[in-house]
Amino acid sequence: MKKLAKELLRCMHEGYVVRKLYAHHFGRKEWEDGAWIAVKFSYDNPTAPRFLVDLVADHPDGRQFPDDRGYELEADGLMTAVPDFTYMHCLTPKGRAAAESLFGPAQDVLFVREPGQVPSLTERETTVLNDLLDLRIPEEEAMADLGIDFDILQTLLRVMETEHGMHGRVSAWYRARPQKALEMPFRP
Repeated sequence: MKKLAKELLRCMHEGYVVRKLYAHHFGRKEWEDGAWIAVKFSYDNPTAPRFLVDLVADHPDGRQFPDDRGYELEADGLMTAVPDFTYMHCLTPKGRAAAESLFGPAQDVLFVREPGQVPSLTERETTVLNDLLDLRIPEEEAMADLGIDFDILQTLLRVMETEHGMHGRVSAWYRARPQKALEMPFRP
């Protein structure tokens, strides 16, 4: 494993996920294929995270890693794409094991996913979200029923869009919301 790939793995071992940046995102001409940066996300559950919810901060050193270093980790099966967040990659179980062998036990709860694993909703979440999208219940009631805030509600709706092919229904619900100032969710 090359030195920069190992450093990128260390960042993920610290509880970060990595975001793919394309050349037009950061303007470094020497990296035409883009780069990677480690970012901190909040999760839906602090002890057993299923979903990324929102961007919290970039890694404190703000370091960018060349495009091929991230793909080296992916080719080795150490990281994988996060289907519910565009351009994000997280550790695989193999990646977590490799990081622990190199750096010791992780201090933070790590977001880990099997390659190709699509996030899934519980039956209760699916029922409540369908009621919400059919306008049978207001969003406040849906959030109270599931014990979540609006950020997590948006994430669950994004998962529902990708998992169940319901983009049209979710988009229609956003357009019909009375709070037009919060029309569409954050999409990194």
